[in-house]
Amino acid sequence: MSFDHSIQLVVLGQAGHGKSTLTAAVTHDAAKNGRGRACSYNELDAGAEQSVPGGTAKLSLVEFSTQRRGYRLADFPTHTDCATWLSAMGSQTHAAIFVISAVDGVMPEAEQEILLARKAGVAIVVVYLSKCDLVDDDDALDLVTKELRSFLDRCGYDGSSTSFIRGSALGALNGMDDKFGLASVHGLLEALDNDVPDAVRA
Repeated sequence: MSFDHSIQLVVLGQAGHGKSTLTAAVTHDAAKNGRGRACSYNELDAGAEQSVPGGTAKLSLVEFSTQRRGYRLADFPTHTDCATWLSAMGSQTHAAIFVISAVDGVMPEAEQEILLARKAGVAIVVVYLSKCDLVDDDDALDLVTKELRSFLDRCGYDGSSTSFIRGSALGALNGMDDKFGLASVHGLLEALDNDVPDAVRA
């Protein structure tokens, strides 16, 4: 079954927290199921110059499908490129995947990007809590999740209803077959299918 890739996503977060690694993991999983092309981390991290209204930005646009529908995901090599995209294309973006390291929490670039997304009108956020395999216990992850929900509330999103997926982007990319590996990618795709309406914008 083929889909048009009409749902536009953007991946947000601090450099080094796993954005491009997660994007690569999603494309590799999609490729295994005949639902997309696998992209390497290096390919995504390099990006390519793209024209956007009012300027240019470096980014990678990847397409993949679930059983339900198709997606197009924008991933950026730098914070500046992400900010340029959000300013130009945020109003046409249906949802954001907010990648946050469970070890480090929200850092300045990530905070700026989520605020820009909210200002631009990105209505839906799904949080991927990465590097969970480096955290000692579930209580610590619960505390990080609670703090992040409050942070999203302060940014104008509904933290209490936001989906959180706990995982390891690097583990997923390496094919780690446990709850923080491939299962977390499947959980992310399920959350996108469930949380993002078929047509957020007219």
